[in-house]
Amino acid sequence: MAKGLEGTIIANRYELISMLGRGSYASVWKARQLDVQVEVAVKILNPSYADDPALVEDFIAEARGFVAFRDNPRIVTILDCGQDLDTGLTYVAMTLHAETLDAMIRAHGALPVERVMKLAEDLGAALRTVHRGGLVHRDIKSSNILTVDGDDRFVLSDFAVGMFADQDERTAPTVDMSRIGNWAYAAPERIHATQKSEVGPGADLYSAGVVLFRAATGRYPFESRFPQIISDHLKSEPPDPRSLRPELPRPLADIILRCLRKDPAQRFGSADELLAALAEARTVRESKLPIDLKSRPVIFGAAALAGLVLIVLLILALLPGGLEAELQTQPEGAAFRLYAGEVTARFDAIKTGTTPAKVRGLEERTYTVVMEKDGYFPKEVTFTPAKGRSGPDVIVLESSIDLRVTSDPEGAWATLRPLGSDQAVDGGRTPADFHGLRAGPHELMLRLENFATLIDTVLIGRDGGTITRKLHGGGFVALDVVTEPDGAQIYIDGTKVGELSACRVPNLAPGTHRVEFELKGYAPFDTTLDLDGARPVVQLAVLLAPTSTPREPAATATRSTTALPSEPSRNQQLDRLEQLQAAIPEKIRRGEWDSAERDLNELLQSRPDEPHADSWKNRIESGRTEQQRVQSAAAEQEKPQVRRTLQLYRESLEQKDVKTFARLWIALPARELEEFQSSFQRIESQTVEVSETGLEIKGNQATLRFHEKRRIRSEDGREVVSARDRVMKLRRIGDGEWLIASLE
Repeated sequence: MAKGLEGTIIANRYELISMLGRGSYASVWKARQLDVQVEVAVKILNPSYADDPALVEDFIAEARGFVAFRDNPRIVTILDCGQDLDTGLTYVAMTLHAETLDAMIRAHGALPVERVMKLAEDLGAALRTVHRGGLVHRDIKSSNILTVDGDDRFVLSDFAVGMFADQDERTAPTVDMSRIGNWAYAAPERIHATQKSEVGPGADLYSAGVVLFRAATGRYPFESRFPQIISDHLKSEPPDPRSLRPELPRPLADIILRCLRKDPAQRFGSADELLAALAEARTVRESKLPIDLKSRPVIFGAAALAGLVLIVLLILALLPGGLEAELQTQPEGAAFRLYAGEVTARFDAIKTGTTPAKVRGLEERTYTVVMEKDGYFPKEVTFTPAKGRSGPDVIVLESSIDLRVTSDPEGAWATLRPLGSDQAVDGGRTPADFHGLRAGPHELMLRLENFATLIDTVLIGRDGGTITRKLHGGGFVALDVVTEPDGAQIYIDGTKVGELSACRVPNLAPGTHRVEFELKGYAPFDTTLDLDGARPVVQLAVLLAPTSTPREPAATATRSTTALPSEPSRNQQLDRLEQLQAAIPEKIRRGEWDSAERDLNELLQSRPDEPHADSWKNRIESGRTEQQRVQSAAAEQEKPQVRRTLQLYRESLEQKDVKTFARLWIALPARELEEFQSSFQRIESQTVEVSETGLEIKGNQATLRFHEKRRIRSEDGREVVSARDRVMKLRRIGDGEWLIASLE
């Protein structure tokens, strides 16, 4: 796409400033969002593809699919997408971040090992969310991974070429090889594919392996030119990253190489498995002695707590008859099975027994030992004995815990999530039994219709037991939604509702909510509801307007001909006007001012002498004014509660109170918990000052800006002062209770 679009205004909202990057089918621009005067990124489809309906439809539809991830801290926020009627450009608008990973590597080379681990964890978590949503990104590369100013996060971007994983093979267009964004990242199955459905989540994991290889070594696994690179992806094995960077931890190198397996079945089965392997890699201490350990992935990766672990000592010695391995555990009595090479079948073990034990006659080859003990998670460790003598290597096995969760009243849906993890365990309705948990702090969530959702931080001990919580009514409202026709997708405050219309949406807090509807073949519709909590159930009925039916192209039309919408018939126009006349007073009655105003403007275009127009305009204007007054008054009443959350945040920092700090969050990000825990371990005391600089409340969401100043005294007596401006976003969870959604 040529330059020259500077100053162009897209959708009456985004003014293009300068080009940030360009690909074969689209360009990305820095732009200014005019209504709020902030800088954003806008991706524009190359106009040469405007006559490709399949690509245009993919570009818009898949971007809309990723709107559901707008609150995920590891995925770029998509603000808007569509086709601008004035310019004819197809676009996706998204948040603008600091720098791409590609630019960082070009400027500074390979990343530090800890940053590579963080990149792998953030990328894995983002892909887990994407794949669970039924989508495949399909364009994972370093230039599509962004950094965040003042934060250690990596953010995944560029979803306009994503696609649904279960797209119908019969209707999906074939894969256009010219659109594979960068051959350096192309998975083998993507090169072979003739249908989109042949490219699954495993292709994203392969591309992620290329990203991690480059971040860890500063080089691509295959650096040949086209078309040789195609053959390399299909046939050549990538080099071991440690051959290019010897200090790279063995477990991390193994993870990268597993992502780069040719056969998708030999890669990680999912992003969850990748994250589990990364968590396990953090628990393995790289041996500096002549023994090579490779830990296998486990289900969870939270750090073990002291006193709740099984310690395994693997001591190697060189004897005249060969090498000897000594297995010691605390407590004793763990069953072990020793295998030559990898584990292929349980009965193939060359040695079994219980600890403590000595295994003699070993050779210089790879062995795998499997450790098992009742009440602990099993563990596999692969090792290669070498000549000479080495000290012990400590392997940690975490205890397995059973827990029962009950509620008053019973029947609430219970989930548990280890703090610092995105992986929740679903226990079903209370009384709910959880098995195979790890000890440590967890977030407990209990949900029951027309009761306030309970979110609590609980510390699960080694003995398990029972946790009981009481639920409170909280004045919540259920919304019964009916559309004509039914089957519409519903969004409440930007979040997709799991069921299609007609359905009931439970547990809406009193306040203002934005409700949006989407149904193929019908115009999108949105409205605003003000729920006062006086009625436990509110009904919302919506009549969706059909879009124009496209005219079939003539038989002599060329492939590039675009079908034009047919003119609506006279009867269709009259039917639409009657619908508008009936809908406007009903929407006014329900307080849907914006929607009523849009319908009125549409009606006046065809019927400018509508006799009720002035009356409807006055009622809309007065109703909107009254609604704004009520909302403003309600926001003023909520401000003290929002400020109370800020004060509790300040107090928890000063008092180093991890329990209070964790309870202030809807879902505490791992980085915040880690920052908090590590900080109070390093300091003797601290004072924290917070001064509010701005507070805005819209319905159930609040944005609180403040200046934070910390005066920290470390254990060695030094005093450090830090100050920064912060933005806290909160959501109202119960009656007057505000919890932190994010902190920047």
